[in-house]
Amino acid sequence: MAQKNNNNNTAAAAMSKRKMEESGEAAPSPAPRMSAMSALAARRARQNTAPEVVVPEPTPPPPPPTPTVRAKQTRKKPVRRPSQQDAGKKTKPDDPPIDVDVANPFALLMQPATLFNNRTEDVMSDVSMEEVEERGAPVEVRLSTFEPTEGRVVREAERLGFGLREGETLCLAGLFSITVTAGAVSILNTTISAGGTIGPVYAPVTHALPVIRCVGAAAEFMVGSVRSSVTEVDRIAPQFRNIWTLPTTPRLKAIAPSGGTFTVVLATSLALTALDPAPAWTDALATLSTPPTLGGGEKPKIILLTGAKGTGKSTLSRLLLNALLPASPSGICFLDLDPGQPEFGPSTILSLSHITSPILGPSFTHSSRASLLRLHYGYTSAAADPDYYKTCTARLFAAYRTHLERMPGTPLVVNTSGWIKGIGLELLQSFLTSLHVTHLLHLESTPNGPFLPPDLAETLAMPKCSSITTTLLPGATAGGGGRFTSADLRLLQMSYYLHATPPGASAAGHWDFGTRLTHTRPYLLPFSALRAVEVLGERIVPEEVVTAVDCTIVGLISTTTSSSAAIVQTPEGIPFIPEAGPNFEGELVALGVVRGVDVERGELHVLVGGADLERWE
Repeated sequence: MAQKNNNNNTAAAAMSKRKMEESGEAAPSPAPRMSAMSALAARRARQNTAPEVVVPEPTPPPPPPTPTVRAKQTRKKPVRRPSQQDAGKKTKPDDPPIDVDVANPFALLMQPATLFNNRTEDVMSDVSMEEVEERGAPVEVRLSTFEPTEGRVVREAERLGFGLREGETLCLAGLFSITVTAGAVSILNTTISAGGTIGPVYAPVTHALPVIRCVGAAAEFMVGSVRSSVTEVDRIAPQFRNIWTLPTTPRLKAIAPSGGTFTVVLATSLALTALDPAPAWTDALATLSTPPTLGGGEKPKIILLTGAKGTGKSTLSRLLLNALLPASPSGICFLDLDPGQPEFGPSTILSLSHITSPILGPSFTHSSRASLLRLHYGYTSAAADPDYYKTCTARLFAAYRTHLERMPGTPLVVNTSGWIKGIGLELLQSFLTSLHVTHLLHLESTPNGPFLPPDLAETLAMPKCSSITTTLLPGATAGGGGRFTSADLRLLQMSYYLHATPPGASAAGHWDFGTRLTHTRPYLLPFSALRAVEVLGERIVPEEVVTAVDCTIVGLISTTTSSSAAIVQTPEGIPFIPEAGPNFEGELVALGVVRGVDVERGELHVLVGGADLERWE
């Protein structure tokens, strides 16, 4: 039957074709023939339709890490300036385009964030606090317990006067000073008594905002505005234009003086947080701030801070330094082992500092403080070169021991990086004994409360660590409302470092954001003044040295030691060590920017951060 029907259909098709040919019409194209097996498969497919399967696109691999360069014992990640030969070249899909804006030095020196992060997606987009809050329902949070009833706030030009009762607090943003007229108040773990003045206090919205607390039954004080170019960073980095001011919006209940530089935040649903330490933090700081015993053979306190990234180690270290200062006439030594976000200096630096005055702001506001010793580690993570990281730590601790001979009894606070797994945990375990730690503060954020990693707990249980007093503390949430990543803060810190003016130019600190780096006169560094140029972690041929160092941030190292590695001359006459560094031991003089290489004259054109100009000269 099937065959018969098929023949009838064929005859009808032939007759129709002849009629169309006789009438002059074009015959339609014959339909594709389908075999019996194909027809059967198609019929079954219609009867049993399979669900659609969506296969996600494969995630492209991350871009390879760029090599880090060390000029004159210099480390940095090279950023090659686009040349005329690059015109018309196609970029790989994974590589973001390089847009060079000569008017903005950061477009030339730092795009695409090579120095700070290999993935440009991590660099902060220009997101406002309102846009951050739109991701969820805004909830108003009370940041100050002070009630501004009639007669409790006094306005004087750019100042505001307050009277606080016991238990009341004021949360502030911006730039200000505090003068106490009666009673006593505290801010950032620093107490100011009647007749005392403190400032400037730096309170950008990139971090949790500081809080003024009443110490005792009552206190009266004035909060004054402070003028400083610290607030002008948006002139060279527009993405940070709102970090020193707050918007005028119904979602912010605040008090501000006319034309002032600060705002008192009462309550808000914006992405703002107050620096309100947990009770466990307060108790631990009070215990550690008891005066250290200097006699009877007692050793000074050596306090090690550990914890994962984002748990509040930097904040706790600043509060701890301020708490220890009144009890230590010789000051406090601070060993900074976090190369990603160091407290005193830009990223890639490890340092030992001597602190004699309170820390009243985030790290980028005091990166120009003098250090006892600074070493250029060259990376933002201890994982990049654990052996050299350990070597730098030993050198810095030896410098602390030398300092103790001159100023016995000086306590030491050690801030570590957030790498506490694998080799990072092994480094921490070695520090417990090599640094002669007396107290360990471990921060951990978990639903069940703080706890010690099992491997670290085993180390502390060993006889050689039995004398260490261990305190477990809850981690703190990061300030800034999630608007700023670690890469953003590294960029901000480097911006303030490169645009700082020499110390002493202003009591409030001074930064020249009106003069771009492209308009700054560079120092001429002859090739003959270089001991050598070396590259960290990767070997390059001598012919690529000029390309590697041109338009790059480098570390300028002073050294009196010689290297066992062979030094060769590049075709341009630059002394170069082909063997991957580090090959020298020396002290970091400054970070600089190689603005250009004059091959004909044999000179590097170097810009030096203003904070280190005196050391450089």
